Amino acid sequence: AALFAKIFPNPSVGELTLELEASKAFDLSIEVYNIQGKLVKTVDYGTIGEGQFTERWSKETWMAPGMYFIYLKTSLGNVPKRVSIVR
Repeated sequence: AALFAKIFPNPSVGELTLELEASKAFDLSIEVYNIQGKLVKTVDYGTIGEGQFTERWSKETWMAPGMYFIYLKTSLGNVPKRVSIVR
């Protein structure tokens, strides 16, 4: 099954939209690491139905401006993304 993922805008002032689309249901968890490799956030969404999934993250999600690595971990495969948060 195909999995499509995007995170935008990038760079961002802190508001991010995550969009995923899949042709079948999948399990989803997200891990966010800072540039030093420290895990700063984990979110477990459980099972997501087929079709499109959208999540919006607010400024409060981010500790500080900087580069973050976001790992979308799914039962269909893992998708790494990099985002830059600026102020």
